[in-house]
Amino acid sequence: MDERLWRVAISMTKGATAMLLRRMREKSLSWEEFFYSETPHLMQRLDISHAAVPRNEARRKAIEEAQKSLEFIDAHRIKIVGLGDEGYPRRLAECYDAPTALYICGEADLDAEKMVAMVGTRRCDVVGKACVESMVKGLKEKGLRPTIISGLAYGIDTAAHEAALRHSMPTVAVVAHGLSTIYPSQNKALARQIVKNGGAIVSEYPPFMRAWKQSFLERNRVIAGLSDLTVVVQSDVRGGAMSTARMSREYDRSTGAVPGRYDSELHAGCHHLIRNNLAELMANADDICQSMDWKIDAQGVLGAKGSIFEITNPEQKLIYDKLCRASEPLSVAMLQQELDMNMATVMALLGEMELDGMVMKVPGNRFIAVK
Repeated sequence: MDERLWRVAISMTKGATAMLLRRMREKSLSWEEFFYSETPHLMQRLDISHAAVPRNEARRKAIEEAQKSLEFIDAHRIKIVGLGDEGYPRRLAECYDAPTALYICGEADLDAEKMVAMVGTRRCDVVGKACVESMVKGLKEKGLRPTIISGLAYGIDTAAHEAALRHSMPTVAVVAHGLSTIYPSQNKALARQIVKNGGAIVSEYPPFMRAWKQSFLERNRVIAGLSDLTVVVQSDVRGGAMSTARMSREYDRSTGAVPGRYDSELHAGCHHLIRNNLAELMANADDICQSMDWKIDAQGVLGAKGSIFEITNPEQKLIYDKLCRASEPLSVAMLQQELDMNMATVMALLGEMELDGMVMKVPGNRFIAVK
């Protein structure tokens, strides 16, 4: 029987855990023996309790349903790798609760030298998006090209994937459902771009599995498990990103959080992590490099166009300084009035600065500085 069929079946078997799969390998238990033996035999053979053995019905049903999933996998060129197989991500394999199998659409290297997760609230604001852009852009300017990992959700996740694509970095989206669909559906185009540009969509669930509340939390542990570092950009104290940070610490990985306004609910979770020494304060790419002890290749460093020290046009410098000091995004009219400059000149300068990555346009036709 196709070895992949067993991989699909084990991932569909309710109660099949990483611990069980490791015990099967230790005891040299074959797939046939696992799926077709009665519970008492498996208890004795694996030296485990009755509760640790998936029910007979669950194992039989998984085999029946696996064939349909395998047909979809073949039709859509999806790879499946099992825990313990060659090609299973080494960082994730170290985790005590690693998925028994991964379904992968795309060519991203899940064992890349540097892997950074950027996570946060779905309700992020322009400051959160700008922070993601600044961090990713800053890493690129230092000659670094880490794989950016997130969860394809609205908000910070989407911002992280889009920033990686803009700066030609590989990005991996870990989803909370099977690969027969994309959730949210509005991110289908983004998912296609991720795969097209050398990234990947990854799931631990068989193709036709739908998302449910618990699957999002389970997805978060995979994000943390694949990464060297997890950065929480914005989150309230009960946000899903907090569970990703918790799993990152449990896996003994580096964890960072971005500070914000003292009264901002969007940063309350980040402040909690920093205040209780559960995460390092990370506000920019420099903080990431320092925390991870990443050496910057002087040959690879790009000129930081967004840096104030690189701006030679005095009018652009005035605009950039004003945006840096502003507590909120500014419109063209506000800049024109406060800087006493011609409206057409301000618009032209902002257009040039946006192309150079110095400023970013946000909803409401306003602008913020990319630091």
